[in-house]
Amino acid sequence: MNDKDTSCGYRQKKSIGLLMVGLAILCVLSVFFVLARSFDKSVSAAQYRNLKTMTWDLERIDRDYTECSMKVAELVKKNRGKGLSNWPANEKSEHEFFAEEVARLKEAHNSIATKYNNEMAKTNWRFTNFHYIPEGVENRPLPRAFKQLP
Repeated sequence: MNDKDTSCGYRQKKSIGLLMVGLAILCVLSVFFVLARSFDKSVSAAQYRNLKTMTWDLERIDRDYTECSMKVAELVKKNRGKGLSNWPANEKSEHEFFAEEVARLKEAHNSIATKYNNEMAKTNWRFTNFHYIPEGVENRPLPRAFKQLP
């Protein structure tokens, strides 16, 4: 056997060296953990704000969609029994305008709803729970998902 391998001093130095390496790795990991948490909080707040903006957009679009759909329904009810070609010109153009608006709003709603649902799934639906909403933003849970308009 080698004297160097069996000496108590060599083993102590080796253990101290390994301990120092372990402590250095632990320090580096703790620094990364702190940085990652602060980065995660800012990313989380940005994700929440983005989803909140999409929620506002969807709510606005839904209001406009309902309003335009009601206008179309009123015009159809008013001219029941008449073919579209027999409607008065101003009502015909209004119907055309509101029908196009309904289609545009439906497309916008479905596009934003798809994006919202995908983004919410990426966050594992964390913003639907009051306890996971980031600090410094409005403390209101968000809807889990939005349905597509038919």
